[in-house]
Amino acid sequence: MSDGARRRFFEHFAVAIDQGDAALFIGAGLSVSAGYVDWRGLLREIADELGLIVDQESDLVSLAQYHVNSASHRGRLNRTLIEEFTRDAKVTATHRQLAGLSIRTVWTTNYDTLLEWELGHIDSGLPWRAASALGPTRICSLDYGVPEYSPPPIGNMGASAW
Repeated sequence: MSDGARRRFFEHFAVAIDQGDAALFIGAGLSVSAGYVDWRGLLREIADELGLIVDQESDLVSLAQYHVNSASHRGRLNRTLIEEFTRDAKVTATHRQLAGLSIRTVWTTNYDTLLEWELGHIDSGLPWRAASALGPTRICSLDYGVPEYSPPPIGNMGASAW
């Protein structure tokens, strides 16, 4: 993207934020700097068990589904999700900055809840909170597939809270 195109994008996006028309799509990579794995890291051992090299795979959803189909259950995948996303992690500056935007809709593929934590969703127990004069911010998660998943209590983000 050229510098001019990038500048125009940010100008248009700022207007969309001000008018309440902007949305964010947050991928699993957002929380890597907080201490969580990305999709490749999550599936690395599973791919190895299947004789695949995860870094050579382009369709990681299909890789996960292939594993589930091969095993005839989700047990190993569920266990991996729980192990990876009950580790100690801290909200990053990026999470705080995104939560500070007046964005009404956030779509996410994150299994973790660091952004929701920062937005105050976990504290309130609600799927939204009033983020600005524009109204509520709604989190639309595409990935909450961790069985028996519940957030740790405030002030304790470690595995001992589970």
